[in-house]
Amino acid sequence: MSKRVSLVAINPSGLHNTSLYLLKSYALKFEKIKNNIDLKLHFFDSLVMPQSNQISVFVREIIDDMSSIVCFSCYCWNIDIVLNISRQLKQIRPNIKILLGGPEASGTYDTLLSNYDFIDYIIYGEGEIAFSEYLKYLIGLLKNKRQIHNFVYRENGKVQKTSSILLDNLDDIPHLFYNGIVDANEIGDSLYSFETKRGCEYNCSYCLHHKGSHIIREYSLNYVFKELSSLLKSKLKYIWIIDPCFNENEDRSIKILEYIDKNNKKNIEFGFEIRNETMSENFIKTICSMKWIKFIAVGLQTLNKVSLDSICRRLDFEKFEENIFLLQKYGNNITIHVDLIYGLPNDNIDEYKKSIDYVLSKKCEIFTQVLKVLPGSQLFLDRHRYGLVIDKVAPYELIASDTFTYEDICRAKNINAVLNLYQADEKIKTLLNNTSNIRNIALSDLFDLLGKSIWEKGYYNLFKNNFEFRISKIINILIDEINEIFKEPFINENILNDDYWIKPDWGSIAPVSKKEFCEE
Repeated sequence: MSKRVSLVAINPSGLHNTSLYLLKSYALKFEKIKNNIDLKLHFFDSLVMPQSNQISVFVREIIDDMSSIVCFSCYCWNIDIVLNISRQLKQIRPNIKILLGGPEASGTYDTLLSNYDFIDYIIYGEGEIAFSEYLKYLIGLLKNKRQIHNFVYRENGKVQKTSSILLDNLDDIPHLFYNGIVDANEIGDSLYSFETKRGCEYNCSYCLHHKGSHIIREYSLNYVFKELSSLLKSKLKYIWIIDPCFNENEDRSIKILEYIDKNNKKNIEFGFEIRNETMSENFIKTICSMKWIKFIAVGLQTLNKVSLDSICRRLDFEKFEENIFLLQKYGNNITIHVDLIYGLPNDNIDEYKKSIDYVLSKKCEIFTQVLKVLPGSQLFLDRHRYGLVIDKVAPYELIASDTFTYEDICRAKNINAVLNLYQADEKIKTLLNNTSNIRNIALSDLFDLLGKSIWEKGYYNLFKNNFEFRISKIINILIDEINEIFKEPFINENILNDDYWIKPDWGSIAPVSKKEFCEE
């Protein structure tokens, strides 16, 4: 009788985890595993209901599988849910073995095994070889846990860790979609993450990408094309290429883009992350010519050069700016998302505001987040050097530092609440742009003033969760606050006539009529 093993991914709403497919595909290439292990996959949406309710539902579904081993893919955003599920599973079925993997487990394996007795094993780093070896151990092909690479376990009350290994040839992973191991149509409308290579040549101290390997390992183009051939025929709507730097090898990347362009008959939307300042003009022209490329992520983090040096982030500002200009010159179909992180070492609130103004002046969208000091990162090791006070619970957000006080963190959050409104609705953007021009005040300063007022008057949650409210109501609140701040009336009839509702949509915010809203 075969052993049943459950692989569980708990994803943010709208995203689809790829790693479990890769683990399953690689494991099934071994005939004895295929004949003796029944692998079951579970994908849960972490935002479908209140956490206490959703955990109960997740536990029931896993228990119904009657699996003897349950394996979780762990990230900083889902580790709390994973631990709660694991605890309940162990209480219901004490003989179940719990195995954790993924970035969060890799960085905190010692803490997890030391503090949570319901966790049995951890796979750290790259998982395909290690997971297959663990399955071989289960069916007796390996005699000792020490033979399993990338493996952490308890022995005689002590945490033991085996040596690590990486896949030399990524093509050794059997095709997921081309071989029919996974049906892409089952993924639905979620954003699917697709990798064409692994490893990162950069050394950003807050990041864990390069911890896997500085060596860039690529799937062969033939492998990538075969997988894409299936994906492009599916009902998928959105694909995110998760390579840390898609344009690291431009010639190769262009060949991938040209293949997609030739075969993307269903106009599936694609996005990816680029190293902006390293792009050639030819590469920029290429991506701008392809209308199915809807969004790209660009890492800036901060304009503060001292701060960038502190995190080992090399950046050619002149080239960065030039390429932003070229992206907008050659293509107006692409939304440019620029990443900013507030709370970085040697950064401060004024520098953060300058970064916001800079990005907005380039007509780009901003994705901003507070610094997360991930266990296992170089910055975590250097935290005392910069006076970083970190929340000890995932996602390990910065509370304060030598240069970014707790009060500054709160100011940044208030600024971001207004920034998000600015980027969510065109009429709000018009209002705030007009105010900035008429009052001769920088947008970041305006966001700062409004954010402070919003917090003090108890509007913060209204603004943070603006999709639940009429935009006209929010606009009227903003106008009232602007009038109070500047002591003079500011009225724009076009804005005041606004009377529509909006609801969130993937990658955009679509207007919805009041009648349509009431009928939903």
